[in-house]
Amino acid sequence: MDLLTQYGTYYTRVNQNGLLYLSDIIQNSFNTCSDLDKTEYIKNPTIASLNSFILQNYAQVATTSLTLVQGYVSNTDASIRYRMLYALNNVRQEVQVILSLGKYMINKITAYDGTGCDPDAVLQNGTCNRNCQSFSF
Repeated sequence: MDLLTQYGTYYTRVNQNGLLYLSDIIQNSFNTCSDLDKTEYIKNPTIASLNSFILQNYAQVATTSLTLVQGYVSNTDASIRYRMLYALNNVRQEVQVILSLGKYMINKITAYDGTGCDPDAVLQNGTCNRNCQSFSF
């Protein structure tokens, strides 16, 4: 299991022998931003719920498909933020969501060009980019 914390990303091994316990925990990065696996888009109830809400309530995103989800944990206030990227042809819509005071809030929606890029990337300064650290949270 990977853990994303305000101190970085950790790899952990979870064992079950009557009780769940961690047998290993290793910090593999100081980066506080990480991609969620594509299988989590459907399996993770938070992401599935946010995705449904966004598609139903924001016209500019309604005809697109969710192609990338990145999670970010602020190292100053430990808030959780999601960057959700939606694609349709060359159009990219980035939706930033913040978990604050137990509620999810849409922080901003930004349109990007995706010309020549994979659906999970945007065109920035002539380069296709999907790196967490390249976007402001």
